[in-house]
Amino acid sequence: MNTLVDVRLLLIEDDLDFARVVKMCLSRGPDAAFEIEVAHNLVQAKACFDATACPCDGDSDTPLPRRFDVVVTDLCVPPHEGAETVRRVKEMAGPTPVVVLTSMVGHDVIAEIVAAGVDDFLGKEEIVGRAGIIRLERALRHAIKNGRLREEVARSKSYTLTLEAQVEMLHDALRQKSGFVSEGACEGRR
Repeated sequence: MNTLVDVRLLLIEDDLDFARVVKMCLSRGPDAAFEIEVAHNLVQAKACFDATACPCDGDSDTPLPRRFDVVVTDLCVPPHEGAETVRRVKEMAGPTPVVVLTSMVGHDVIAEIVAAGVDDFLGKEEIVGRAGIIRLERALRHAIKNGRLREEVARSKSYTLTLEAQVEMLHDALRQKSGFVSEGACEGRR
């Protein structure tokens, strides 16, 4: 099994006991390499995203925004619930993958949260016991991997657009130069 190394996880859960259990289970699971921060509501979650961390490169004294590798959220986090919770969390998280843990697992709820942009979801009852923690870790691994792939695709698209713009500028410059050469050649013959 691949080990998650130094995964920064934000857990948004209003049930303090459940949050404690998830944190404990992930710290004891087979891939126990999680650095977990817990927020009990969306105000605390926003504060976690707004907090700063020390710069990684050591060359700058400017604090950097704190970055999480994945966000795990309950579907009912005051003052929101359902797809609205997912939308609010996605607004805060940006490109960071979001995994939902919920006890509300109806088809209509699933369709709404998937449409709102959740990367994965599990029923809270699905993460009971060792097999459940392995299932959660697998969902987290996949969400992180897919999130990184999406970021790479976005970087590639941006790079491609930059290259296309540069090629167009070169074509314009060549057309302009060839126009001057053509005009000069005609004037020289007169």
